[in-house]
Amino acid sequence: MRPALLLLLAILLHVQPVSAARSFVDIWDDAVPLLHEGVDIIASGEGPSERSWAEVLTFRDPKFQRIVSECFAILADSQALDLIASRDAARDEIAAKRQKIAALQQELVSAPSSHWNPLKATRSSLQEDIAGLRKEIADLEHGLEADKERIFAEISARGLPVSREQLETMLSAADGKDTASIMAVAENISAIQRSIESQLAAPDASVELLQTYTGIYMMCNKVYVYALQQALQQIDSRYLDRLGKIRKEAAQLQEHARSLLSGAEETDRKILEVNIAANQRTLDAVDLYNQYLSRQKKHLQQLLQRAEKSFKVAVNTYRTVKTSSDLLGMMHTSEADFSRIFAFQPPDLSLLYDARLRQEFDDITSRLRAAE
Repeated sequence: MRPALLLLLAILLHVQPVSAARSFVDIWDDAVPLLHEGVDIIASGEGPSERSWAEVLTFRDPKFQRIVSECFAILADSQALDLIASRDAARDEIAAKRQKIAALQQELVSAPSSHWNPLKATRSSLQEDIAGLRKEIADLEHGLEADKERIFAEISARGLPVSREQLETMLSAADGKDTASIMAVAENISAIQRSIESQLAAPDASVELLQTYTGIYMMCNKVYVYALQQALQQIDSRYLDRLGKIRKEAAQLQEHARSLLSGAEETDRKILEVNIAANQRTLDAVDLYNQYLSRQKKHLQQLLQRAEKSFKVAVNTYRTVKTSSDLLGMMHTSEADFSRIFAFQPPDLSLLYDARLRQEFDDITSRLRAAE
């Protein structure tokens, strides 16, 4: 192992754990070999496939792409992602229990008040089962709220700029996983850089440590670019496409219901009017979701543009440091400059929620996240 890397690992052993489900040291141990592989590819100028510098920098080298992708998977480890997964699993479990309640309520219609066979369902036994399922649903919902409060308290204690509303929306919106991944990558990268920068500030900091720092800084920039690219790809190829299909289906159902109104009996007319209103709520929720995702896309594109420029500057700096031993003083980047690059602020989605559309919003989120 390289001497500078050994020093760096010793430094990082003293860093407090950050937001990941695993400790920061565990994340670093997994990421550092890959980060150095990426540095070596860039340092070589051209790989075995004779790819040009331009091809490497524009991310068309397959080995380099694999390395960055694996680094992203490691650095995106996050408690928020764990909470989103738990929330999705709980939603599925709650939906199954509600279906079971509906089935039991149907049985309740014709169930006898008593029966000689103890295995035969009666009205009282069915009502007990329904009450039990409702309690299980309440317990699941309470557990999720407790987990959310715990994680919000931990996020607040670390000083991250995330409001309670932003955390709630991250958990509820379809792209919450992407937002949480970007935040985790940004926070873990920031922890890496803060630790190395504190050592570079020392009067006896070596050029070898500087070279190690600039290489890792360069690769961290690339991983951050990748995180933003992944989020944008999900919005374009997954969420917006599925929203379009949901909107088309709701519009067709609404139009069909309207066509059936003519000549319909009073009872059927009331049912159709309810269906028309329900589909309109879905259409309204889809439109709000589209507004939100469009804003997110624009914001991410702006972040990506800045991040790509920062990566190119980092590559230039790394190559310069490789050929010069006179840059130690000028490489002490200020914390303010670094925070500007990697401070990812989650979306503030107050406009997203109309209380009347909350259920429709949650239903759409479940459909957008389906089959992940």
